[in-house]
Amino acid sequence: MISLYLRKFNDVIMEMRASHLNKSTSVISWIGFGLAMTVFLLIWAVNILVFNWMGEDAKPIAALYMLVILVGGLLGVLALIFSIIGLSMAIKNNTPRWIGTTGIIICVLSILSFFVPIVYAGIIKNKTIEVETPESISASDENITEDVTIQIFRGGRIRCINNHDSSNTVVGNMNTSDYDFEKQLANWIKMNKVDSSTGIIVNSTNDADYSDITKVIDTLNKSGISKFKLSSSLTPSDYYRR
Repeated sequence: MISLYLRKFNDVIMEMRASHLNKSTSVISWIGFGLAMTVFLLIWAVNILVFNWMGEDAKPIAALYMLVILVGGLLGVLALIFSIIGLSMAIKNNTPRWIGTTGIIICVLSILSFFVPIVYAGIIKNKTIEVETPESISASDENITEDVTIQIFRGGRIRCINNHDSSNTVVGNMNTSDYDFEKQLANWIKMNKVDSSTGIIVNSTNDADYSDITKVIDTLNKSGISKFKLSSSLTPSDYYRR
């Protein structure tokens, strides 16, 4: 009789211990899953902002993305650790493994999600630039006179050259990152008497940022100029010539 009671008592203890282990395993796995999902949603919330701001001033979004990398990286490491520990305990205790496995999968997807905006930006940058203006001169038209050249270099460096007056070539240097860039370019256009009858070449390097090119074109359009030729024959060393 005593041995029977002892056996039942031992069974109860074992069940309590197994239940405790199962709960511990479940808690650890769920913590890993929760952290992983938080990081994943945080990254994609910022990715959506990046997609909406693509082509505009990149400084604010770059700072935000660095913050997400720091915070998301720390939480992601914790999520991965908890998920691996939870999965290991689930295998050992023969409990459901899907929570820990899902947490690990989400961690991997979060890492891949960091690179989505970089790939997307590369695709946009490599696209052919098309300017839809009703009076624009085709890039294949070689009859245009090069009265004014607006050169666009990497880093937002802009150089405007007035070739109309051969005795006094006027050069204007500016940068698209300047807070009053549009005003500077518009003033240069006005001072050099550039209008729709002026032969204008907008020339850029192959590594010039797409957003810098669009800023120049937008300023030209706002100044009443929709007739120009686009080119991408510049090299970085051309900035130091003339």
